[in-house]
Formats: sequence, C-alpha cells, structure tokens
Amino acid sequence: MPGYSSDAVAQLVVTFILSMSIGLGEQQRALVRDDRSAFDAGMVGLGRFSMEELGGKVLGLVGGTGAIGRRVAALAHALGMRVLVWSRAAASCDAWDAVALDVLLAESDYVSLHCPLTPDTQGLIDAAALAKMKPTARLINTARGALVVEPDLVDALRAGRLAGAALDVQHPEPPSPDSPLYTLPHVYLTPHIGWKRVQTRQRLVDAVAQTVDAYLRGTPINLVSPPVEPRTT
Repeated sequence: MPGYSSDAVAQLVVTFILSMSIGLGEQQRALVRDDRSAFDAGMVGLGRFSMEELGGKVLGLVGGTGAIGRRVAALAHALGMRVLVWSRAAASCDAWDAVALDVLLAESDYVSLHCPLTPDTQGLIDAAALAKMKPTARLINTARGALVVEPDLVDALRAGRLAGAALDVQHPEPPSPDSPLYTLPHVYLTPHIGWKRVQTRQRLVDAVAQTVDAYLRGTPINLVSPPVEPRTT
C-alpha cells in the first residue's frame, strides 16, 4: 500500500529532531529517576542537556528522494534547516542539495535514513560511515533496522564519537532484552511507531479495501509488475 504513512513517518523524523535538539528525552528520564536538579540549577546547569536552535543546522537524507524524504525536507526547510540528499538518482533542486554520501555524513548535524533495505544498503551505516560523522551529530532511522550495524553504533555512542541516535526500527526488531539500546542515555528508542497513528492505520485499511474492490471489479490498482525478461535471439 504505497504512500499511506508518508506524512506520519515524516512527522516522526521531525519529532525526533525537535526532541533531540532540546534534550527532551534526557530531561524526562531524569524526572523519572526523581532527579529534579535541573530545575534548581539555573545558569549553572545549562551544559547538562543539549539545547540548540535548528535554524542553520544541516539535515542529511540518505536515500531521501521518495515521498517521505520530500515531506521531511519540506518540514526541515520550515524550521530553517539546510537539507542534503544522497541517493543514486538524486539531483539538486529547490528542496535539497544532492551530494556524495561522504560529504553528507561529514557535513550533517542530523542524518536520517530513508533508503530501502537491499543487499547494497544492508549495513550501510557501519563503523566507517559513523567515523565520518561529526561527534555532535545524531543519527535517525525510521526506514529499516538492518541499514545500521548496531554494535558499531553502540560503540560510537559509548565512546562519544556520536551525540545521539533516534531509532524507530532496529535489527533485530524488537531488540534483544539485553540490548544496550534500551539504556544508552542519548538514544531515543521507539517500537516501530511511524505508521501507527490512528489516521495512518485507517488510511491503510481503506487503501487495502479499495485495492481488493478494484481487483474484483477487473480494474486492478497498485500493481506490482514482474521484471521484463530480455529477449533472446
């Protein structure tokens, strides 16, 4: 069912960006621990949580030329961010600057993954890729968990080579009970909620019903065509 969750996933990406820019998750976790010291710290505690405006920050979209990536780019522009994109088919336009992957990783303050999982993209974000990112940068994955080599990500976070990560998808999914992703302080971990908003699920159900109805009427929609075999002579 194409397109039913594009708005919802794009909004989740921006929710992650907004939350990480102000350390929202970290502050809430402190309160859960009954740590209210930030309320009393005044100017002394300013460095405790990340607090940055997004205007002028750089968002890199890896494989972000599809419907979700375009919506994320539009929302990021509304926040005053500059958008970079890398994909095999990307070209610069009003929505973004197309750059090489190494450039995107090196220049982005937030890197968001939007490519499909294929043999070429599995493990795309590994130790070598993470090493090219700024230590102040943050990684967002709402696409497929296996795009990221999670042990490499954990190592980078623990060593302070990366400022944080927001993962709506993991590999495996859900993470193993002893996964360090559950407890790392600068990780925002959600259980694949990008498509789970009420309106999004209703849109999906409606689209399935319309597709079945169209098929029964003899006018099928949303067809997946098999690849055309080359002719041999």
